Amino acid sequence: MFGFPICKRCGQPISGRYLTVLGATWHPEHFLCAACGLPITETRFQLHEQAPYHLACYEREVAPHCVYCGRPLIGEYLIDQWAKIL
Repeated sequence: MFGFPICKRCGQPISGRYLTVLGATWHPEHFLCAACGLPITETRFQLHEQAPYHLACYEREVAPHCVYCGRPLIGEYLIDQWAKIL
């Protein structure tokens, strides 16, 4: 007989709804953003140093920002000869 999956965050069995993300199972309320600490309920999120982030939190807290326009840089970007991110 199979047991209930175990939540990676709290270590307790999950008898209801659960998420399978990053190779683990989680209570939905325990899959948290590393920046704001709130549950990630969207289907898309950003991973940084093995920690999940809401897309907006990642852009605000982690992503480098362009020195000219100040917008967050997601994906590929250039660093000029003066080490400024473009």
